[in-house]
Amino acid sequence: MNWFLPFILSTSISIRSPNVEPNPLDYQLAFCYEKLGILYASVEKEQELGQLYQNEEYWAKTDYKYTYIKNRYVNKSSRGICYNQAEIGLKYKRFYGGYALRHVQEIPSHRFTAGYEKDIALSGVARLVSRYNINTDFQQIDYSTFYKIELGLMKFLSVNIMGQYEKSGENSFWQLKTGVSVEIPTLKGE
Repeated sequence: MNWFLPFILSTSISIRSPNVEPNPLDYQLAFCYEKLGILYASVEKEQELGQLYQNEEYWAKTDYKYTYIKNRYVNKSSRGICYNQAEIGLKYKRFYGGYALRHVQEIPSHRFTAGYEKDIALSGVARLVSRYNINTDFQQIDYSTFYKIELGLMKFLSVNIMGQYEKSGENSFWQLKTGVSVEIPTLKGE
């Protein structure tokens, strides 16, 4: 059970006035589970212009010395981005690169992937997480960026500002939001 801990839970709720009358209020409910650098799951339900969408992202990663294996599933139904990608590659410090097999609508493509990840403490109460990735099949270049700045209010409670941008094929997705995170600590053994 201690492997599952510590982890971070984040949630956010957004209610907006409708963009087009007489549609009902637009909203977004988001939930995120994260075990830093190993596991990530994010589910968002939203209504925009009276249309219901679900945006999901899941990934799991394992590292061994200078190598890594990662599987990532992305479904941003609000923007038409959906793929499953398995990666294997080499890493050195914060840089990584390797081979990826991406399935878009069950059609596979072989790709080269490279990127940079940073997770640093800016001060005793602030933290920066950023990820940059480029992904290509040598005919088309896809890329994504993610950043999150956290400000600790208490030992296990923080507020954050998060932004992400992803371009996949002709579609793109961007998001900026603020939220609250609660870190669940490791349980001490007896």
